[in-house]
Amino acid sequence: MSMLHAANSATSCAIVGSRVFFTAVIAVLIVVCTMTTALAVDRGRVKVMNGTVVSDRNTLLRGARMQLLKGAVAPDSYWRYLSATLRLNAVRYGVKTDQLGRPVAQQLPALDLAVNRASANNLYLMISNSTKSGTYDLAELRAFWSVVAPRYKNRSHVFYEMTNEPVKGGPHWGAPEQFTDKVLADLKSIYVLMRNGAPKTHIVLFTTANIWPDCASWAALIKKMKKIDWSKASVGFHHYNGTHKIGEAGLQCLKRQYPLLMTETNYWTIPDRAILRNALSTYEKVRISWFSLDGSGSAHRLENEIIPALRRDGYTWSPEN
Repeated sequence: MSMLHAANSATSCAIVGSRVFFTAVIAVLIVVCTMTTALAVDRGRVKVMNGTVVSDRNTLLRGARMQLLKGAVAPDSYWRYLSATLRLNAVRYGVKTDQLGRPVAQQLPALDLAVNRASANNLYLMISNSTKSGTYDLAELRAFWSVVAPRYKNRSHVFYEMTNEPVKGGPHWGAPEQFTDKVLADLKSIYVLMRNGAPKTHIVLFTTANIWPDCASWAALIKKMKKIDWSKASVGFHHYNGTHKIGEAGLQCLKRQYPLLMTETNYWTIPDRAILRNALSTYEKVRISWFSLDGSGSAHRLENEIIPALRRDGYTWSPEN
Protein backbone atom coordinates (compact mmCIF):
# COMPACT_ATOMS: atom_id res chain seq x y z
CA MET A 1 0.00 0.00 0.00
CA SER A 2 1.39 3.45 -0.94
CA MET A 3 1.76 6.16 1.69
CA LEU A 4 -0.80 8.29 -0.19
CA HIS A 5 -3.32 5.43 -0.22
CA ALA A 6 -2.74 4.81 3.49
CA ALA A 7 -3.26 8.50 4.28
CA ASN A 8 -6.50 8.59 2.27
CA SER A 9 -7.75 5.47 4.05
CA ALA A 10 -6.96 6.98 7.45
CA THR A 11 -8.78 10.19 6.54
CA SER A 12 -11.82 8.25 5.33
CA CYS A 13 -11.88 6.25 8.54
CA ALA A 14 -11.65 9.43 10.59
CA ILE A 15 -14.60 10.97 8.71
CA VAL A 16 -16.70 7.84 9.07
CA GLY A 17 -15.78 7.63 12.74
CA SER A 18 -16.78 11.24 13.29
CA ARG A 19 -20.12 10.68 11.59
CA VAL A 20 -20.80 7.63 13.71
CA PHE A 21 -19.82 9.56 16.86
CA PHE A 22 -22.06 12.53 16.11
CA THR A 23 -24.93 10.25 15.11
CA ALA A 24 -24.57 8.44 18.41
CA VAL A 25 -24.49 11.75 20.33
CA ILE A 26 -27.65 12.96 18.59
CA ALA A 27 -29.38 9.66 19.34
CA VAL A 28 -28.44 9.94 23.01
CA LEU A 29 -29.69 13.54 23.18
CA ILE A 30 -33.02 12.51 21.65
CA VAL A 31 -33.39 9.74 24.22
CA VAL A 32 -32.46 12.09 27.07
CA CYS A 33 -34.97 14.72 25.89
CA THR A 34 -37.67 12.10 25.57
CA MET A 35 -36.91 10.76 29.04
CA THR A 36 -36.96 14.28 30.49
CA THR A 37 -40.41 14.89 29.06
CA ALA A 38 -41.69 11.52 30.19
CA LEU A 39 -40.28 12.00 33.69
CA ALA A 40 -41.81 15.47 34.25
CA VAL A 41 -43.54 15.45 37.61
CA ASP A 42 -47.25 16.23 37.48
CA ARG A 43 -48.83 18.26 40.26
CA GLY A 44 -50.82 16.39 42.89
CA ARG A 45 -54.54 16.04 42.24
CA VAL A 46 -56.96 18.85 42.96
CA LYS A 47 -59.15 18.26 46.00
CA VAL A 48 -62.36 19.44 47.56
CA MET A 49 -61.90 21.65 50.60
CA ASN A 50 -64.11 24.25 52.28
CA GLY A 51 -66.76 24.12 49.58
CA THR A 52 -64.53 24.60 46.56
CA VAL A 53 -61.77 22.90 44.55
CA VAL A 54 -58.19 23.63 45.55
CA SER A 55 -54.67 22.72 44.47
CA ASP A 56 -52.26 20.26 46.03
CA ARG A 57 -51.01 23.23 48.08
CA ASN A 58 -54.52 24.06 49.31
CA THR A 59 -54.52 27.25 47.22
CA LEU A 60 -57.44 28.45 45.12
CA LEU A 61 -57.41 27.52 41.45
CA ARG A 62 -56.94 30.68 39.42
CA GLY A 63 -57.10 30.03 35.71
CA ALA A 64 -57.29 31.25 32.12
CA ARG A 65 -59.21 29.80 29.17
CA MET A 66 -57.59 28.15 26.16
CA GLN A 67 -59.06 26.13 23.29
CA LEU A 68 -57.97 23.31 21.02
CA LEU A 69 -59.64 23.81 17.66
CA LYS A 70 -57.80 22.54 14.58
CA GLY A 71 -54.91 20.87 16.36
CA ALA A 72 -52.82 23.98 17.13
CA VAL A 73 -51.33 24.12 20.64
CA ALA A 74 -49.90 27.30 22.14
CA PRO A 75 -46.08 27.25 22.44
CA ASP A 76 -44.42 26.34 25.71
CA SER A 77 -43.49 30.00 26.23
CA TYR A 78 -47.16 30.95 26.48
CA TRP A 79 -47.87 28.29 29.10
CA ARG A 80 -44.81 29.54 31.02
CA TYR A 81 -46.12 33.13 30.76
CA LEU A 82 -49.45 32.09 32.30
CA SER A 83 -47.65 30.38 35.17
CA ALA A 84 -44.62 32.57 35.82
CA THR A 85 -45.77 36.04 34.77
CA LEU A 86 -49.49 35.95 35.59
CA ARG A 87 -49.02 33.52 38.50
CA LEU A 88 -51.97 31.40 37.42
CA ASN A 89 -52.09 27.72 38.36
CA ALA A 90 -54.75 26.32 36.02
CA VAL A 91 -56.06 26.34 32.45
CA ARG A 92 -59.59 25.56 31.30
CA TYR A 93 -58.93 23.70 28.05
CA GLY A 94 -61.90 23.47 25.68
CA VAL A 95 -61.38 20.71 23.12
CA LYS A 96 -63.64 21.11 20.10
CA THR A 97 -64.65 17.97 18.27
CA ASP A 98 -67.60 19.42 16.33
CA GLN A 99 -67.47 21.61 13.23
CA LEU A 100 -65.05 24.01 14.94
CA GLY A 101 -62.47 21.34 15.60
CA ARG A 102 -61.58 17.82 14.57
CA PRO A 103 -62.81 14.34 15.51
CA VAL A 104 -61.48 13.28 18.89
CA ALA A 105 -59.03 10.76 17.42
CA GLN A 106 -57.41 13.55 15.38
CA GLN A 107 -57.22 15.87 18.40
CA LEU A 108 -55.39 13.41 20.65
CA PRO A 109 -51.78 14.14 19.56
CA ALA A 110 -52.32 17.86 20.19
CA LEU A 111 -54.15 17.18 23.43
CA ASP A 112 -51.26 14.99 24.60
CA LEU A 113 -48.93 17.90 23.90
CA ALA A 114 -51.13 20.32 25.87
CA VAL A 115 -51.25 17.91 28.81
CA ASN A 116 -47.44 17.72 28.84
CA ARG A 117 -46.96 21.47 28.45
CA ALA A 118 -49.31 22.15 31.33
CA SER A 119 -47.38 19.70 33.50
CA ALA A 120 -44.01 21.16 32.51
CA ASN A 121 -45.22 24.57 33.69
CA ASN A 122 -46.83 23.36 36.92
CA LEU A 123 -50.35 24.10 35.68
CA TYR A 124 -53.52 22.12 36.20
CA LEU A 125 -55.39 21.32 32.99
CA MET A 126 -59.18 21.12 33.17
CA ILE A 127 -60.25 19.44 29.93
CA SER A 128 -63.72 20.29 28.65
CA ASN A 129 -65.82 19.33 25.65
CA SER A 130 -68.91 21.09 24.33
CA THR A 131 -70.86 22.16 21.30
CA LYS A 132 -72.85 25.39 21.04
CA SER A 133 -73.54 27.13 24.36
CA GLY A 134 -77.01 26.43 25.70
CA THR A 135 -77.18 22.87 24.42
CA TYR A 136 -75.24 19.61 24.36
CA ASP A 137 -74.64 16.66 22.06
CA LEU A 138 -75.03 13.43 24.03
CA ALA A 139 -73.47 11.22 21.34
CA GLU A 140 -70.48 13.56 21.03
CA LEU A 141 -69.97 13.61 24.80
CA ARG A 142 -70.04 9.82 24.90
CA ALA A 143 -67.55 9.54 22.06
CA PHE A 144 -65.21 12.13 23.60
CA TRP A 145 -65.18 10.96 27.20
CA SER A 146 -65.01 7.28 26.26
CA VAL A 147 -61.56 8.06 24.89
CA VAL A 148 -60.34 11.01 26.97
CA ALA A 149 -61.44 9.96 30.47
CA PRO A 150 -59.27 6.83 30.63
CA ARG A 151 -56.44 8.34 28.55
CA TYR A 152 -55.40 10.83 31.25
CA LYS A 153 -56.70 9.05 34.34
CA ASN A 154 -53.18 8.73 35.75
CA ARG A 155 -52.11 12.31 35.00
CA SER A 156 -52.70 13.86 38.40
CA HIS A 157 -52.63 17.48 37.17
CA VAL A 158 -55.53 16.80 34.77
CA PHE A 159 -59.20 16.97 35.69
CA TYR A 160 -62.41 17.07 33.68
CA GLU A 161 -65.29 19.45 33.05
CA MET A 162 -68.08 17.44 31.48
CA THR A 163 -69.58 20.09 29.21
CA ASN A 164 -70.33 23.81 28.94
CA GLU A 165 -73.70 25.51 29.61
CA PRO A 166 -75.90 22.57 28.56
CA VAL A 167 -79.23 24.41 28.99
CA LYS A 168 -80.71 27.82 28.19
CA GLY A 169 -83.89 29.82 28.71
CA GLY A 170 -85.27 32.96 30.29
CA PRO A 171 -84.90 35.11 32.22
CA HIS A 172 -81.45 33.61 32.82
CA TRP A 173 -79.78 30.54 31.35
CA GLY A 174 -79.32 27.81 33.95
CA ALA A 175 -82.48 28.15 36.03
CA PRO A 176 -83.31 24.83 37.77
CA GLU A 177 -86.40 24.12 35.66
CA GLN A 178 -84.24 24.12 32.53
CA PHE A 179 -82.42 21.06 33.88
CA THR A 180 -85.26 18.67 33.09
CA ASP A 181 -85.30 15.04 34.21
CA LYS A 182 -84.09 14.10 30.70
CA VAL A 183 -81.15 16.49 30.93
CA LEU A 184 -80.20 15.24 34.39
CA ALA A 185 -80.39 11.62 33.22
CA ASP A 186 -78.19 12.39 30.21
CA LEU A 187 -75.59 14.19 32.31
CA LYS A 188 -75.62 11.44 34.92
CA SER A 189 -74.96 8.83 32.22
CA ILE A 190 -71.90 10.79 31.07
CA TYR A 191 -70.72 11.15 34.66
CA VAL A 192 -70.90 7.36 35.12
CA LEU A 193 -68.96 6.84 31.89
CA MET A 194 -66.30 9.35 32.98
CA ARG A 195 -66.05 7.99 36.50
CA ASN A 196 -65.65 4.42 35.26
CA GLY A 197 -62.91 5.58 32.91
CA ALA A 198 -61.12 7.72 35.50
CA PRO A 199 -61.92 6.57 39.05
CA LYS A 200 -59.66 9.11 40.81
CA THR A 201 -60.04 12.15 38.57
CA HIS A 202 -62.05 15.18 39.68
CA ILE A 203 -65.15 15.79 37.53
CA VAL A 204 -66.96 19.14 37.20
CA LEU A 205 -70.72 18.76 36.69
CA PHE A 206 -73.57 21.01 35.50
CA THR A 207 -71.44 24.03 34.41
CA THR A 208 -74.50 26.21 34.35
CA ALA A 209 -74.39 29.72 32.89
CA ASN A 210 -75.92 31.03 36.13
CA ILE A 211 -76.81 29.90 39.61
CA TRP A 212 -80.23 31.50 39.87
CA PRO A 213 -82.71 32.36 41.38
CA ASP A 214 -81.54 31.31 44.85
CA CYS A 215 -79.52 28.87 46.91
CA ALA A 216 -82.45 26.69 47.97
CA SER A 217 -83.71 25.93 44.47
CA TRP A 218 -80.23 25.11 43.22
CA ALA A 219 -79.46 22.90 46.20
CA ALA A 220 -82.69 21.00 45.51
CA LEU A 221 -81.65 20.56 41.87
CA ILE A 222 -78.18 19.25 42.74
CA LYS A 223 -79.71 16.81 45.20
CA LYS A 224 -81.54 15.16 42.29
CA MET A 225 -78.20 14.04 40.87
CA LYS A 226 -77.89 10.86 42.91
CA LYS A 227 -74.79 8.83 43.80
CA ILE A 228 -72.18 11.48 43.06
CA ASP A 229 -68.94 11.25 45.02
CA TRP A 230 -68.61 14.91 45.98
CA SER A 231 -65.11 14.33 47.34
CA LYS A 232 -64.01 14.06 43.68
CA ALA A 233 -66.64 16.23 41.97
CA SER A 234 -67.95 19.77 42.02
CA VAL A 235 -70.72 21.97 40.67
CA GLY A 236 -69.43 24.10 37.81
CA PHE A 237 -71.05 27.45 37.17
CA HIS A 238 -70.47 30.79 35.49
CA HIS A 239 -70.71 34.30 36.80
CA TYR A 240 -73.15 36.23 34.66
CA ASN A 241 -76.15 38.36 35.56
CA GLY A 242 -78.18 35.62 37.26
CA THR A 243 -75.30 34.56 39.49
CA HIS A 244 -74.57 38.22 40.18
CA LYS A 245 -78.10 38.62 41.49
CA ILE A 246 -77.85 35.87 44.14
CA GLY A 247 -74.70 37.57 45.36
CA GLU A 248 -72.17 36.56 47.96
CA ALA A 249 -74.79 35.32 50.40
CA GLY A 250 -76.26 32.90 47.86
CA LEU A 251 -72.84 31.58 46.89
CA GLN A 252 -71.80 31.10 50.51
CA CYS A 253 -75.07 29.29 51.21
CA LEU A 254 -74.60 26.83 48.34
CA LYS A 255 -70.90 26.17 48.99
CA ARG A 256 -71.78 25.04 52.50
CA GLN A 257 -73.75 22.21 50.88
CA TYR A 258 -71.85 21.34 47.67
CA PRO A 259 -68.35 22.12 46.34
CA LEU A 260 -68.42 24.93 43.77
CA LEU A 261 -66.07 25.89 40.94
CA MET A 262 -66.60 29.06 38.90
CA THR A 263 -65.29 28.17 35.44
CA GLU A 264 -66.09 31.30 33.37
CA THR A 265 -66.81 35.01 33.58
CA ASN A 266 -66.16 37.99 31.34
CA TYR A 267 -67.28 41.58 30.95
CA TRP A 268 -65.87 42.58 27.56
CA THR A 269 -68.29 40.74 25.26
CA ILE A 270 -71.59 41.58 26.95
CA PRO A 271 -73.57 44.82 27.49
CA ASP A 272 -73.49 44.93 31.31
CA ARG A 273 -69.78 45.58 31.58
CA ALA A 274 -69.87 47.58 34.81
CA ILE A 275 -71.82 44.85 36.65
CA LEU A 276 -69.35 42.05 35.94
CA ARG A 277 -66.09 43.94 35.58
CA ASN A 278 -64.79 43.13 39.07
CA ALA A 279 -66.49 39.76 39.50
CA LEU A 280 -63.30 37.89 40.39
CA SER A 281 -62.85 39.94 43.56
CA THR A 282 -66.09 38.34 44.76
CA TYR A 283 -64.59 34.88 44.32
CA GLU A 284 -61.40 35.81 46.15
CA LYS A 285 -63.55 37.17 48.96
CA VAL A 286 -65.82 34.12 49.29
CA ARG A 287 -62.90 31.75 48.61
CA ILE A 288 -64.22 29.96 45.53
CA SER A 289 -61.76 28.94 42.81
CA TRP A 290 -62.19 30.70 39.47
CA PHE A 291 -61.38 30.81 35.75
CA SER A 292 -61.46 33.86 33.51
CA LEU A 293 -62.65 33.65 29.90
CA ASP A 294 -59.52 35.56 28.88
CA GLY A 295 -56.51 33.57 27.70
CA SER A 296 -57.14 32.15 24.22
CA GLY A 297 -54.33 33.44 22.04
CA SER A 298 -53.51 36.22 24.48
CA ALA A 299 -54.22 37.13 28.08
CA HIS A 300 -53.93 40.90 27.86
CA ARG A 301 -57.07 41.54 29.92
CA LEU A 302 -55.82 39.29 32.68
CA GLU A 303 -52.41 40.93 32.65
CA ASN A 304 -53.44 44.55 32.16
CA GLU A 305 -56.90 44.83 33.74
CA ILE A 306 -58.16 41.86 35.74
CA ILE A 307 -55.17 40.89 37.88
CA PRO A 308 -54.23 44.56 38.57
CA ALA A 309 -57.83 45.15 39.71
CA LEU A 310 -57.58 42.15 42.05
CA ARG A 311 -54.36 43.56 43.49
CA ARG A 312 -56.00 46.95 44.06
CA ASP A 313 -58.72 45.13 45.99
CA GLY A 314 -56.04 43.53 48.16
CA TYR A 315 -55.96 40.05 46.57
CA THR A 316 -52.50 38.74 45.76
CA TRP A 317 -50.93 35.31 45.68
CA SER A 318 -47.53 33.74 45.24
CA PRO A 319 -46.42 32.01 42.04
CA GLU A 320 -46.57 28.22 42.15
CA ASN A 321 -44.20 27.45 39.28
